[in-house]
Parts: sequence; C-alpha cells; structure tokens
Amino acid sequence: MRALPILFACCSTLAWAVPARGQIDTASFEEEKLALRRAPPEVTTDLLEPSLRSRFHVAFRIGGAGPENSFDGPVTWTVVPKGWVALIPGFAVGAAVPLGFSQQAGEDDFFLGNLRVSAAGGGSIALSTANGGDLGPRLHLAAALDLYAPSLTPPSDGCDRLSVCPGPGRARRLHGSELELFLPDALLARPRVHVAFSIRGFRLSSELSLSAGAYVGGNWEGEGLATFGVTGRASYDIVGRVEPFVEIASQISVLHPENPVPLPGRYDPNDNPVLLTFGARVYAAELAPALFASVDVDRGVVFFGVDLAGVLRSAGQRRETDFFDRERFGPGR
Repeated sequence: MRALPILFACCSTLAWAVPARGQIDTASFEEEKLALRRAPPEVTTDLLEPSLRSRFHVAFRIGGAGPENSFDGPVTWTVVPKGWVALIPGFAVGAAVPLGFSQQAGEDDFFLGNLRVSAAGGGSIALSTANGGDLGPRLHLAAALDLYAPSLTPPSDGCDRLSVCPGPGRARRLHGSELELFLPDALLARPRVHVAFSIRGFRLSSELSLSAGAYVGGNWEGEGLATFGVTGRASYDIVGRVEPFVEIASQISVLHPENPVPLPGRYDPNDNPVLLTFGARVYAAELAPALFASVDVDRGVVFFGVDLAGVLRSAGQRRETDFFDRERFGPGR
C-alpha cells in the first residue's frame, strides 16, 4: 500500500513532462517553424554555397547575336550543366560542362566550352544565439579552386581559329562572372573566396576571384593572363518559398598580352561586361528553379536565363527543412 502513492506521483510527473501526441507545445513548434522558414536559402547559379550540400544545375542563357548582342536577328545560347557533390561536411567537389550555340551567316554553330573541375570548403558561424539561432545574424564563409581545361572547340569548319570565332565571343558576354568558360586556348586556375551575412530572411553575399594561367595555342601561345573578378548579391527569402535577388558581376583584366587586331570574337581584355541581374528563385522540396534577366551595363543589352537547380539532401536535412509536416516530426526530436 505504501508503494501506491509513490507510483501515482511518478506517473503524474511523467504525464506532465511528456505530453500526449495531440498536446504538443504549439508555441515552441510555431517558433521553430518560423526559425526554419526565415533561414535564408543559399542556392545560387554561379556563387559558392557555404553549406556545401550536393546540388545540380542546368543553367540556360539566351542573348542576341545581332549588332551589339541585340535580338535583331540570330541568337546565342549557352547551356551549362554543373553540379557539386558533398564528400564530407564542409567539403565538396564539382564540375561544369559549358555548351554554346550561335547563329552566324545563316548557319547554326555548336561548340563546347572549357571544362571546369572544382573543390570547395566552407561553413557558417552563428553570430548570436538569440531569436532562434537561424533568425539571428550568421556569417557564411567558403573558398574554392576552379581548374579550366582548354577544351573550347571551333564552332564550325569555316572558323578554325578560335581567336576570331564570333560565337564564343558572344557566349562570354553572357557570363560576366565567369569568362573563363569560353576563353580560347587558355589553361586557367581560379581560386575564389565567398563571404555572406544573413539575418532573418535577408542575405548579402560577395565573392572575389583571381583567375591566372597561360595560353596554350593560337596567336598568344605561351603568354600569361590574369583576371580579377568580383560579384555582389542581395536576396530576401519570402516565407521560405520565394527568393527575389539582385546581382552585379564583372571581371577586370590585370595581365594580358597586347591585342593587335581586335577582330570579332577575339577576347578583348578591355571589354569585359558588367552584368546587373534581377531574378527570383522558387523552393519546392528538393527543386529550386530560378528565372532571371541580366543587363549588360556597358552596352545596354538585356538577356535572359533559366536555372533548373536542385539540392540532394540527406534524410536529416529534409527533416530539418520540411517544417510543415507536424505529424512527421512530433514534439521531441
């Protein structure tokens, strides 16, 4: 009989500490949903992702092939499939295969750009644990090394010298932050660093790069080249599902041989585009497609792009971000 009061007290304490399935702490659950919802996304078309999840992209860009890259006539397309594979937390390897298509003199020209392989490391630091962790300020850091093979191919039999092919020249103007993808006869290495700050749904990112290498063919064989690149980006996450963003990117030549004859398509180190991009990305489970439009500030030309992106997440990562599935999580994870 003496054990009955003790048993009753233990059962009462356990019932108070572990609520029934239908009686979870609604307030804390809503706070957790809000914290996860307001965590700024990281998927971008060209920048590093400090969390270094496995992800893939197929990025399409289309611009005019008429005078000054206008749409008064033929067009130029680029398609760049690329992806990252996370090997361990904080480290990933990646690759990109740039493809180009340009219409010239009534002919359709296809060409392969410079293949890229990459390795990257990164992570995030919480600057404050107040307001639910991800709601507070966070610093995101990443660094990568990109290597480019001189695989740019002549687009047609009538253009056997890459330095004077107009197609790759037009393709370069569609990639203001990564001209290396379509530079002719160049073997290049590009270290880059990424710094970002986020708080609630707002994210401000910047990336600096220094591309260096040498020409391995053409008129400039054996000559060195180096290019400094800078990209800035601002975005705001709207309820975890839509992310409008704006970017500005360009590259500046710091070392290049003289360009005695500026023929169409030949790389002119004094004519690197400054691209101002406006777009929006939508997040739906593992998919994160984006639409964007870029303005070539120097020439006043607009071109358009689509980025079909997706993130390959582990079961634990899906559990963290799928905050709407209340039955799946339960009150005590």
